[in-house]
Amino acid sequence: MKVYAGHRIRTLDNPSRGEPFVGVHDVLGRPPTSVDDLVTCECRNLTVVTYHSPTGIEWGYAGSGPADLALSILADYFGETPQQVQVALRSLWSARSKAAALHQRFKEDFLAQERRDEWQIRADVIDAWLASPSNRTCLERLAEQDAELARIRELDEEERGASD
Repeated sequence: MKVYAGHRIRTLDNPSRGEPFVGVHDVLGRPPTSVDDLVTCECRNLTVVTYHSPTGIEWGYAGSGPADLALSILADYFGETPQQVQVALRSLWSARSKAAALHQRFKEDFLAQERRDEWQIRADVIDAWLASPSNRTCLERLAEQDAELARIRELDEEERGASD
């Protein structure tokens, strides 16, 4: 099971608040009950998808830093690359991104209210959140849009082939 764990690293440049860091832990066995349980797990840095924030990821308010953190967590969760997500956000003709479609809701539900210096979000919690009727409807609509885009591209290819 994946666990997304955030904590602040105190630096000389930022000794009072600390720099935000989020790790992705692949946990085998029982779900962790605290951040301390994650010490023995395989861990990697969360790949950040930069779209909203010029200053990087953050949590604890409803701004651009938490939006990029939400985008990054969901991109990792869904297996979408930063490039796929950014292209989807910038073009109506590209394949849809689940992370792009849901990140503002995720930010509001999980990250905007998070005031602690250390926190974790388990994949099973994200699974349950995605199972809500509004999120399921959003993902269904996204799949329909992807199918429509694929059909438009197909028709475009056919038209180009016929004109050659």
